[in-house]
Amino acid sequence: MTSKNAFQLSTLSAVMLGNYEPALTIGELKTHGTLGIGTFEGIGGELILIDGKAFNGSYSSEAVPVDDAEKTPFACVIPWAPDDEAPIEIPGAESLEGLRAALEAAAAGKSKNRILAVRMKASDVKLKFRSFAPAERPWKPVSEMLFSQKETELLADEAEIIGFRFPAYLEALNMPGWHLHVITAPDASGRRFGGHLLEFSSAAPIEAAMMTASGIELSFPTGEAGRIYDELPLDADLREAIKAAEG
Repeated sequence: MTSKNAFQLSTLSAVMLGNYEPALTIGELKTHGTLGIGTFEGIGGELILIDGKAFNGSYSSEAVPVDDAEKTPFACVIPWAPDDEAPIEIPGAESLEGLRAALEAAAAGKSKNRILAVRMKASDVKLKFRSFAPAERPWKPVSEMLFSQKETELLADEAEIIGFRFPAYLEALNMPGWHLHVITAPDASGRRFGGHLLEFSSAAPIEAAMMTASGIELSFPTGEAGRIYDELPLDADLREAIKAAEG
């Protein structure tokens, strides 16, 4: 795996409009990257791919290991190879917006027109994250599914946060700005927790690493997912809906 391109299955616009039909197995997705985020069939949980291991930040709040045979309708991954050997130390943050601002400051020397991948290690953190319950067919747009999301707040000794920063001009492909998922370190019973990051607070310094993508490979869904994709009004303005759903 020598490519430095990000690989994305489908588009955020398609997911927002209700195309939760899976089109790729997790095993197939892993051939394109070792770090990434996404979702599962029926938006049933949040995909967290880290060190080539996939987890589902599920509706129960637990991040459970995922079998390679499970499928995804939407994901973005990259063969993780950070730009710099030494990690970047960024200050703690009192909020998710503060964390995003700290990331922007750390990325000041990188192009604003490129996709960035990020991986962070944080300690003594207060987290809020969410996951959706698996949707029942017929599927509805995400804007009509917000009632089915579960938000979890917890304190964690250690957590890792991964995700991407997409420039605004690619907003139809993925969420502009920093789109982040979180997974905690195993607790005493071996359980991990995580999902789509909604809030963050830690006074401790954060260890971060970034990777600038050389490009992006976009794969259109095939089969039934492709049929649905082809019929969607993907030119619709979904900015407000994305902001409400993704934060």
